[in-house]
Amino acid sequence: MRRLIRWAALLLAWSGAFASAWGAGPSPAVAQPEGAGAFVFAMPSSAQVVAAQCAAMLADLARAENRLASQEQLSAGPLFEQLDAITRREEDTLGPLGVLAAVSPRKSIRDASDECERDHEVWSARFFQNAAIYARVQQAVPDDEIDRRFQREALDAFEDAGVALSADRQRRVRELREQLTQLTQTFERRLREDRTELVFSKAELAGVPSGVWRRAPRDARGRYRLGLAQPTVFAVLENATLAASRERMWRAFLSQGGEPNIDTLFALATARHELADNFGFASYADFVLRRRMAHSESEVQAFLSAVKDAVRDRELADLAQLRAEKARDLQQPVETTVVERWDVAFYSERLRRSRHAVD
Repeated sequence: MRRLIRWAALLLAWSGAFASAWGAGPSPAVAQPEGAGAFVFAMPSSAQVVAAQCAAMLADLARAENRLASQEQLSAGPLFEQLDAITRREEDTLGPLGVLAAVSPRKSIRDASDECERDHEVWSARFFQNAAIYARVQQAVPDDEIDRRFQREALDAFEDAGVALSADRQRRVRELREQLTQLTQTFERRLREDRTELVFSKAELAGVPSGVWRRAPRDARGRYRLGLAQPTVFAVLENATLAASRERMWRAFLSQGGEPNIDTLFALATARHELADNFGFASYADFVLRRRMAHSESEVQAFLSAVKDAVRDRELADLAQLRAEKARDLQQPVETTVVERWDVAFYSERLRRSRHAVD
């Protein structure tokens, strides 16, 4: 029940974030669930407000951590309630700020929201290495199956943060977690803020619904300037009759972030590998999967190998249909027809329309 209430509150906060970000008027205040204090979240109007809300959250979390570490003889019920209240306090602030980091038209608010996430990561990394609180969670006697599940997940979080590692390794794990947060934000920011535009003549947009390009800005030669928002990209990929137009859009879409993001991906992979190594795992995949259904990278690879032939046969059959459709469209032999990556969405859409009357 606590989780249902928490997610309901978070969804309300998110909906308010979208309304505020797009100028749809003031959002409703979102109160925390009963028993979690009198916290009320108001959508920030400036970077300074974001910073103040973040500071208030971190102060509340620090006080909650101190209470947990200092209280003696804490039974399972109150202990788990306090841990759950910490999660709610985090979500009520970080949920809406995470939305704003992605959609706010104001760069200062996006940057402040990202900074809050980094500051929270610093606190979180230290909290889950708190040996005193970890010991209390270990020693707690759950009242029912729900509490047993909660306890197991809490212990997993402490152990994944390195609570059982040496002091040197704990410090390095904290550094790596902070580094991973910053690298991920950098990668995603480049995608969000990529302002690449492609120019197309009206003839080059043949087949694309006019609503996609009719009101787009134009260059000095009167060509339409289209950005890489997904509704625009997929409208072109699915409808443009000229393969060259589809290819340009496909290549630009997959190149968002440019070479710097390739370097960032490499840095992410390197940091993840080192993080896993600190826990004694050969790969980051093994580290992450050990608590999931697949358990390990080797089990995933075994599964993929087992289904490979079935998937391959179905994919070849689908590609054969696309090839035949492209050959009909271009009035050329099927044997010499090649389906390119930028052809897939276009000819899939043609088949949907011709076979199922789905537009």
